[in-house]
Amino acid sequence: MSTVDVRYVFLLAFVALLRSVATDAAGHQRPILAESPERPRFELRDRDWPGKVGEASVCLWKDDALAACSITIDDNTAPDHAWWQQMSKKYGLRVTWFIVTSSVGRGWGGTWEGWQRLHAQGHDVQSHTVNHLRTTSPTWKGVEAEYTDSIRQIEAAMPGHRVLVLAYPGGKDQDKLNDPTLAAKHYIGCRGGTGLINPANRINYVRTNSIGELHVDDPKAPWADMQALFQKNARKDSVYRG
Repeated sequence: MSTVDVRYVFLLAFVALLRSVATDAAGHQRPILAESPERPRFELRDRDWPGKVGEASVCLWKDDALAACSITIDDNTAPDHAWWQQMSKKYGLRVTWFIVTSSVGRGWGGTWEGWQRLHAQGHDVQSHTVNHLRTTSPTWKGVEAEYTDSIRQIEAAMPGHRVLVLAYPGGKDQDKLNDPTLAAKHYIGCRGGTGLINPANRINYVRTNSIGELHVDDPKAPWADMQALFQKNARKDSVYRG
C-alpha cells in the first residue's frame, strides 16, 4: 500500500469518528457536545498500531500521547507574564490566558500590545467575559453580551486571531449567572470549575472539568490525582488516557 493509500484510509477513519460524535439525530453538524453522555461516545483503547495492511487506527491525542493536559490562566495576571514566559522557554510550554477584556489597559489587566506579543510567542488568548460577570459594572449588558462582546473585543484588538473558547467566571455567586446554553451558541468549548479530570470519551465540552492545583499520589484528592491518567482502571470511574 502506498503512502497516499494509507493517508486515505486514515482520513476515512477520522471522518467516520467525527460523524459519530459531531452530528445530532437528524445528521446535522453540532457546534459543541454539550452534555455528559450516559455511555461513552467511543471505545477507549490503548495506543496501538494496525497489524494488517489496510487497517487504520486514529490517535486519541496529538503525537499519539497517552493523555493530554492544558494549562490555563484566568484574570489576565499581567505581573506574572514574565515568569510564565521564562517557564515557557525552559520547559517548552504554551498556555492559554482567559482574559477579562474590560481590565485590559489597567495595571494587572495588561495591554493589547502585551497580549499580541504573548500570542506571537505561541500562547493563546481567549475569553473570560467582559466584566467577570460583575452586574454592578456600568457596562453590564447581561450574560450573553458578556460572552459575545468579549469575543468581538479580543478579535478587534488582535486582528487575525479567533476566540473559540470561554472560561466561566468562578466564585459562588457568579457561577449562578453562567449560562451553558447561551455559551454553547458562541463557543466550541467552555471550561468550568469542577475539580475533576475529564474522561476522554465522556467530556461535556460546554462545561469541562479543571483542576486548580497539581495532585500526584494525594490521598486527600484521589478524584484529581494526575497519576490516574496513566494507570488503567485505577478507579471505578476511570480517567485513564483522559
